[in-house]
Parts: sequence; C-alpha cells; structure tokens
Amino acid sequence: MAKKTGRKDQISAASLHQELRRPWLVPVLAVFYFLITCLMKHGANKGITLLLLAAAVVCVVVKTAQLGRRMSWPALLLGLYICMDGISTLYAPSGKFALYEFLKVAGAACLALLLTALEPERPGRTGRCAATVLETAGALVSLVSIDTVSTQLLYKLMVSFTAQFGASMQLNTLLQEQRLKTIFENPNVFAGAAGAAILLSLGLAAGAEDRKERCLHLSCLLLNSTAFLLAVSRGAMAAIAAGSRVSMLLVCPFDAMGTTAATYAGQNLGAGKLDRIHQGVKDCTVLGIIISAAIFVITWFGGSAMTTLFLDTADGASVDTVVPMGQQFLLINAAFAIPLLFVNLLRFTIQGLGYSEFAVFAGVFEMVARGAFGLCLVPVLGYTAACFASPAAWVMADVFLFPAYFHCMKKQGYSFKPEKVSVATK
Repeated sequence: MAKKTGRKDQISAASLHQELRRPWLVPVLAVFYFLITCLMKHGANKGITLLLLAAAVVCVVVKTAQLGRRMSWPALLLGLYICMDGISTLYAPSGKFALYEFLKVAGAACLALLLTALEPERPGRTGRCAATVLETAGALVSLVSIDTVSTQLLYKLMVSFTAQFGASMQLNTLLQEQRLKTIFENPNVFAGAAGAAILLSLGLAAGAEDRKERCLHLSCLLLNSTAFLLAVSRGAMAAIAAGSRVSMLLVCPFDAMGTTAATYAGQNLGAGKLDRIHQGVKDCTVLGIIISAAIFVITWFGGSAMTTLFLDTADGASVDTVVPMGQQFLLINAAFAIPLLFVNLLRFTIQGLGYSEFAVFAGVFEMVARGAFGLCLVPVLGYTAACFASPAAWVMADVFLFPAYFHCMKKQGYSFKPEKVSVATK
C-alpha cells in the first residue's frame, strides 16, 4: 500500500510539473504584480497604465478564444463599470485627481485581464496560478509593511527602487493611531487586500497536491494574517510586541528545560536507560508546574509595570491604551504556561530520542492553529482572539506531542505498564 501511495504521489507531481510548463513564471508574475502596485500607489501611473493597456490589447488579440471561454457575465459587467468610471472622469469636478485615481483602477483591470489570459488550461485546477500570484504579491506587501517597523532593510530597498521612477514610497509616519500603516498608507485599504489574500491562501493550501506548494501557501497565510492583525487593531502591535518581550523573559526556564531534555534523552537512550528518560519527564513536569504558577503570580501583580519597560512613557495616551492590552496578553499567555511547558519538554525529548520529524510536525500544528485564529476569530473577536492565538497553538501542539511521545518511547522498547514482581515461595 505504501509503495502504491508513493507511486501515486510521484505521478501526481510529474503531471503537475507537465501542466506548468513554465513554473518559474508564477513567482516572477507575483514580483511584477507587487512592483507595479507599489509604483502605481505612489504616483507612477500614466506610463505604467499605458504599458498595461498595450499589453492587454495584445493579449486580447492573441488569446481571444481563451478569454471568450473564461469571461463570465459578472466579469463583463465589471469591465463595463470600469469603462463608465473612465468616462465619468471627463466631467468630474476634481479633474486631475479623478484621472489619477482612475488610472489605478484601469491598471488593476489590465493586470486582472493579463492573469486571466496567461492562466494555463488545467482540468479541475484552472485559476490556481492566478490565485497564487495574487496571494504571493499580497504576502510581499505584508512582508515589506512589517519590515517598516522592524529592520527596515526591505523597506529602504523599495524606497530606493521606487525613487528611480519618480514614485518614492517613503512614508511620513510608520504608524497611524497605533496601527501598522503599511506601504498602502491607509490601514483600512490594506486590511481589505490582506483579507482577500488570506482567503486565497487558505483555499490554495487546502487543495495543494504537493508538499512544497502547501508550504508556500501556509507561509503566505502567516505573513498576510500577521500584517492584517497589525493593520486593523488599534494598539495591538505595540501591546503584542511589548507583551511578547516580557513573555519571552518569563518563559526562559522552559527554553532551558527543553534544551536540557534533548541532551538528557539522547544520553540515556544511548545508555539504554529509558526509565530514566520517563522519570526525567515527570520531574520536569512537577518543576514546570511550579514555575508556571510563579509566572502567573508575577504577571498578575507586575505585568503592567513590566510592559512599560518596552514602551515610550513620554507618549501618555499611547501608554494608557497599550498597557492594559499588554497586561491582557500577558495574563492569557501566563494562564497557558503549562501547555507551553509540554511543548518544550516533549518536543525536545522526542528529538533526543531520534525522531526529529515528529518535532517538526508539532510546529505545523502550531502554525495551523495560529492561521485559523487569524482568519476566523480575529475578525470577529478582535484583539482578544489574537491573545489566544499562541495558547491555542500550544494546545494543538500538545494534542500531537503527547501521543507522539508515548509512541516513540514504546518504539524504543519502553513499557509504561508497571512490572509485576512475583515472589517465589517454597
């Protein structure tokens, strides 16, 4: 059965590669889409729109039959609406401003037409390439936007690049009322684009047939969800950033415990003393529960004070907004310190037993939980759902790690049933 399944996966991957005769075209188009968006957003509209219109006309002539099969009535009505929008600029009171905004709409319509025409014909999978281009372009926007408030390496590179075309994307401020401004300048505009990219990532990841393709979609989902949260939540970015730093300091004992567990498990596995491995896990569990209780007490009484260590206290209004949110983030994470304890302890113990692939799967469970919270609950519950994202990820990882730990120990020959000692009597 395993051989048949492996053969089937090989055939599926081979057929997928044959369908995509130019697999490099997808990332190239995503980067092109991203750069065009950046340039048009910051002023280089006329020349780019003319080039896109010329490319769209050529595409219509060359791909007439294919576009005829793919164009639906809603798409045609949308095209008619865009034409009416262009006509309205002729008598708009704002004049040049109306034309400036219409060029963005026209450019976006040309890009959509090009993606529709260039999409390869694949039974049951038509449209995935275009969706991947949009999803990846959104992830690039999210990555650069997040970089504006971190290293600024990508941001400065993009500023220099766009300045060469007279459309510098230099931002006057990086935050707008404690929200990530993003390279779109308006967080609300970006939130809509990121939300669409998140939906695309989820659908593409669910239908991916190749592991590498699935990893790409999940990575895009992580970037888009993170940027979406930072753009829509007032004070969330500063609160999560400050709270995460405090939380990292408080859970340092768990990190040290996990590193020690890997070495301890490996040494005792080599010595054939599996009972000492299990006893070590039980002892670390008791110690970790005590530390978890101490972390919760420290957070309850000193969480607000520790949060202010990573904030600019000169801005009183921001501190009054961020500190309660940081305290909430810390308390929720501290309440789930025990699941985090087992994530570190069991994951590194399994790794020490020689099953590194199981430790990697635990990370996949965490990523799925965070992505689900970011997509489904953050739009409904807001910041509170974001605070529960990491605890949910830890619980999901433990759901996998506990059975994996018992499986690995049994596979090494350890029995969890107590041995019955029989006394021989004459």
